[in-house]
Amino acid sequence: PVIVALVALDLAVVIAPALWRASGAPTGVQPPPATLLARVAAKAPHTRVYVGAAEPVPAPGLAMGRYSEAYTNFWISWRVPALVGNHGAYPGAWGAVIQSGLTRSASALRAWGVQWYDTDRSAPLAPGEGPLAQDARSRVHRLAGAPGRAYTVPFVVAFPQRAQLIAAMQQPGFDPAFAAVTLDASAAGEYPGSSGCAIRWVRDDPERLELEVTAQDRAFVVVADSEAPGWTATIDGAPVAIAPVNLMVRGVPMPAGRHTLVMTHATPGVALGTTITRLALALWALLALGCLVVELRRRQSGGARQAEALGAR
Repeated sequence: PVIVALVALDLAVVIAPALWRASGAPTGVQPPPATLLARVAAKAPHTRVYVGAAEPVPAPGLAMGRYSEAYTNFWISWRVPALVGNHGAYPGAWGAVIQSGLTRSASALRAWGVQWYDTDRSAPLAPGEGPLAQDARSRVHRLAGAPGRAYTVPFVVAFPQRAQLIAAMQQPGFDPAFAAVTLDASAAGEYPGSSGCAIRWVRDDPERLELEVTAQDRAFVVVADSEAPGWTATIDGAPVAIAPVNLMVRGVPMPAGRHTLVMTHATPGVALGTTITRLALALWALLALGCLVVELRRRQSGGARQAEALGAR
């Protein structure tokens, strides 16, 4: 009865409401049309966007009728890398970003691979700031001097504390094309091959990217995608350590010559969790089989005793 009650509770609280919300027209569960910012950025692959517009996006096909452009994962369906779009359990580094106000720094946005951003249509324009495109809700701007999501730096500077690193990124003279900042002292140093380094994108998937890097001397490649547990890197198939740089993106030192840099992501704990789940299911199956065998033997022995008793009569 307890198991039946738990299953009924699960059906009533989780599964049935989810199925109810997913019922109806297919448009109710499909992503809405891409916003103006997403459409502009889609024409330039290997870049990132930042949402500065606060006005909600009208979406008549969705149940809520509108959504926040900054607080959505529709960017995944639109195939546009965005600096925002995290759910409530955002990475820890974002806490420092929000508290320090780094998202208001053009240099920090460039360091994080942002090339396009939008603002509300009602927001005043700064002197000389002409929008690249606009619609009834927002304006889209191009961030001048943005290097994109993969670039090299000739210097990597290490700081012992995060507060010092954030302070360095807040300085007016911080130039992400000149230096990357990190807490990893092993990555610090000069990389003379970065100046003439050539980077070619070979693959760009959410959980795997591949770059062909050609440099005359050792170089340091910054991949302006979020640094998170589960990311690993190889150079020509050999494992290499990833250095977290610029507070929340990834960097890798590259040797001279032409090499292939591959980064892949595997969610931590999935392999262990799968193994434990399978072992638990196997144990439950063995336990159920053992109980079944015991019950059958009990019934057989009971039937035998009844037959003996009837025979004695």
